[in-house]
Amino acid sequence: MQKTFIRHTFAIITSAILLIFFINFLSTLHSLEAQQSSTFRVKSEQIVHTLENNQAELEILKQNLDEDYLTRAKAAEYIFDRQEDISLDVKEMQYLADLLNVDELHVIDGNGIIVSGSVSQYVGIDMADHPQTGAFLALLDAGDDAYLIQEPQPNAAEEKVMQYVGVARKGIKGVVQVGFEPTRQLEAQSRNTYEYIFSQFPTDTGEELYAVDIATGKIVGHSDGMEQGFTEECYQLSHLSGSKGHKWCKGRDGKAMYIASTEYNGILICAALTREILFRKLLKQVFNTLLYLLLIEAVVILFLNYLVKRQVIDGIHHIME
Repeated sequence: MQKTFIRHTFAIITSAILLIFFINFLSTLHSLEAQQSSTFRVKSEQIVHTLENNQAELEILKQNLDEDYLTRAKAAEYIFDRQEDISLDVKEMQYLADLLNVDELHVIDGNGIIVSGSVSQYVGIDMADHPQTGAFLALLDAGDDAYLIQEPQPNAAEEKVMQYVGVARKGIKGVVQVGFEPTRQLEAQSRNTYEYIFSQFPTDTGEELYAVDIATGKIVGHSDGMEQGFTEECYQLSHLSGSKGHKWCKGRDGKAMYIASTEYNGILICAALTREILFRKLLKQVFNTLLYLLLIEAVVILFLNYLVKRQVIDGIHHIME
């Protein structure tokens, strides 16, 4: 009788534990996905915060440099206005460029022709021949205080990335132009790309961070670099769109990836984790729960076995005696 009771009790408790374990498994999986999604959201917010900070610093740097470059261009114009003969000597122009700490110095006449400069091979260039140089022709008829600060771009002569600042001459029709190699701006811009930020951002084992341009569907940054081909589902905008923040997609080597995404300025910032890593975390949590349930079951069975033997079996034997 005791063995039959314990056997049935063991079957009932084991069934209850398996049911509790299954419910706990589903609950833990949902909780873990929500927790991982929250972690990804925090990382995405940190990435966006970094981008915004870098952009603010870049704008301040650009504003300061533009003011500095414009001051040097005005200083050059002031010198030419009083010592026109300096522009007739290339060495003097080179010396003045070094003195003003500029990379190039040009004088453009009223016809839009570079008539002198610190770079001799640029002399004779017609500014109207190229859109990059042609933008400065507007200064010829714009008044004495007119100036133009051009964004860094390849120049017309050598396709070398330069930034040019031009000011209209006073008392004579023409333009004084200074040029700079935009090293500091380009360095600051390179630090504000998704590729650079992802390379500096810490990631967990099996985790990927990447950004997708919503307009083109192209990957614009990845935490593992841009050398690999991004042909898997998890990198395709068609599979990422409509995910409502998170979804499962196939990644490299056919592995399922849990992906959470955040949209920012036309870019979809994605964080992905392989199913193996996520399930490893899940099994670690549910395994501990299973151990606790089995321990409770063992204690309950031993306690019931003791009660049945002490209170029931021994009582029956006492009555029979």
